[in-house]
Amino acid sequence: MSQHGVLPSRMTLQTYKIRAVGAKKGYELLKKKSDALKKAFRQILSKIVESKVRMGVDFRDARMGMAEANFAAGDFSRAVLDHVPVCSPVRMTTTSDNIAGVKLPIFKLKDIDEVGDGNLLGLSMGGQSIQGAREKFTKFLRILITIATLQTQFVTLD
Repeated sequence: MSQHGVLPSRMTLQTYKIRAVGAKKGYELLKKKSDALKKAFRQILSKIVESKVRMGVDFRDARMGMAEANFAAGDFSRAVLDHVPVCSPVRMTTTSDNIAGVKLPIFKLKDIDEVGDGNLLGLSMGGQSIQGAREKFTKFLRILITIATLQTQFVTLD
């Protein structure tokens, strides 16, 4: 018989069966990875929306704190500028999270130094108002860093 009319040998049939099983396992693994990434994508998207709403509230609170401090302490911008260090005390760290083999960056704000606050204390609750404004802006900065993390993760997954 010619080569075209010959039935495949048992060895060839066994090889095809093994390949089919391997392909099925590979497909299942890729499907699980795809599902995990889609789930993470949806979670990040909902956290972005929630954080952006919170960002608006925190920004409004920070601006109100600044207005209160200006009212209580007067224009203290010159005093603040005179006491600003050359190097900012704000520091960030970067770590990563692994979701289905994809590394997603995580940004975190290190604790901000409390150095230099005593110089800004004034009369008639001015220092407390300035400290309150500072705390509100620090809270606002934290939400901005959270949003930066989420949006970077979103782009990475996309």
